[in-house]
Amino acid sequence: MKYYSENHFFTKILLNIQIVFGWVFIMPFSYLIPKKKGLSIVIGKEDGLFSDNTKYFFLHCIKERGSTYFVTQNKETYQLLKSNGLDKILFYPTFKSIAILLRSEFLIVDNVKWIKNLKYYFLFNSKKIQLWHGIGSKRIELDNPRYNNSRVKLLIFLKGLLTGTVPFYKYIISTSEYYSENLYKKAFKYNEILNLGQPRNDIFFRKIEHFDMINVDRYIHKEVMKRKDAGDFIVIYTPTFRDTGGNILTDKVLDFVRMDKFCQDNKLFLIIKQHPYSSEFDISNCDNIVIYNKHLDIYPIMAISDLMITDYSSMYLDFVLMDKPIVFFIYDYEKYIKIDRSLRVDFLEITPGSKCYQQNELEREIILNINNGALYKTEREKVTKLSYKYIDGKASERIYSLIKRGFAD
Repeated sequence: MKYYSENHFFTKILLNIQIVFGWVFIMPFSYLIPKKKGLSIVIGKEDGLFSDNTKYFFLHCIKERGSTYFVTQNKETYQLLKSNGLDKILFYPTFKSIAILLRSEFLIVDNVKWIKNLKYYFLFNSKKIQLWHGIGSKRIELDNPRYNNSRVKLLIFLKGLLTGTVPFYKYIISTSEYYSENLYKKAFKYNEILNLGQPRNDIFFRKIEHFDMINVDRYIHKEVMKRKDAGDFIVIYTPTFRDTGGNILTDKVLDFVRMDKFCQDNKLFLIIKQHPYSSEFDISNCDNIVIYNKHLDIYPIMAISDLMITDYSSMYLDFVLMDKPIVFFIYDYEKYIKIDRSLRVDFLEITPGSKCYQQNELEREIILNINNGALYKTEREKVTKLSYKYIDGKASERIYSLIKRGFAD
């Protein structure tokens, strides 16, 4: 306990030093150093991982041959991207990366952790575009119920201004008017919300290309293709993170031996992709179930999957764009909405698929949806129309055009 207190004390001291250093020494340079027209940087989640919306937007920028850089603090990511022949990759905090940060006109992110290690101050005067990492029912950021108190909101805002936890964005990129109003409007400080779509969904509307496969588990992808050629049905399961901990293994909601036999009998190949913050678990002696690396990009796998199992994860709102069956395995629904996370919208009304609470129900609904892919089709179409202004695979193109218009002014 003493060690924890001392460690916490020194962490706070270091944070305060960074705040003073950032405001006094770095931020003035973000105003004094002129911005280069059209110069943009993309920063991935965590310490600059290559996945999600930032990955697919950056790949589009490469095609456009624009002046856009990808910034990472992760050495493995940096080496991976360079070894795959991508240029304009910056490792932070080198002198070159800092110089480009200070001169960048635009910053494009899909997370809130881009601010770490003084980047908030270097980029203070850049125009910021938040892509975020998924629409859905969860209440996020400033809309979190624990910020409802007006005094708490003021403190959060002041602290956010100092540390960057509540940055001001020029644009928030949404997918539809519904989610602009019900998700983003109260969650961020911004100038404008634009319904342009999510770059990661573009892959559902085109062929998978070489660069798409960067940071993807190629072994599992190869196995998926082999199974599909053999006539197997590919099922992807995406359970979300639970604030109170636990997963499908520790919660003992699935008998994996039984599930593996079920998959074998019905020619299914099940891929389990956990949320990056969820606890690790492993399964053995299963020939038809695999655990996908939770830190790798799943979208090229999702694009060729036939059915999704999920719970409260927003990933079903990606999958619904392909009009394929979705089964909701919400074994802890009451606990989740009361203890784990508050939901903004009526979750049960906006989830177009079977609701299951036990393994036998899950197995039954999987078979029903396999045999009749038209089940819940009308519901899927309604949710898709509500959730997306555009259904065309051109989200990256629209966002890039937005930035291009910006630096053309």
